[in-house]
Amino acid sequence: MYTWTAVPHDITQVPVALGICDDLEDAKDAVTPYVTSGRALAGIIRTVAVAMGTATLIRSYVPAGHAYLGRRTTDGAIRWETLDLMTSMDFFRNLQSRAKC
Repeated sequence: MYTWTAVPHDITQVPVALGICDDLEDAKDAVTPYVTSGRALAGIIRTVAVAMGTATLIRSYVPAGHAYLGRRTTDGAIRWETLDLMTSMDFFRNLQSRAKC
């Protein structure tokens, strides 16, 4: 499974949009319009596994593999880069500088 996030230009704000997909290509298709239109700084897709909370039995998603960073190119398309799984804080600290093409 894959979670996707359209990251706002001010990365301290809430995401522009987010979702969950069963397929990587579906996740890319979902986040791409936000990035290519300029509404989002970048798109992030993370491979996740479904986990169940032991105390609450609430389903959650745990990072389980690669992350993908989609950035807008100068011609308005999107370019995807495969990243090794990083902690969320490191990922977001590096996002703003990496998201510029």
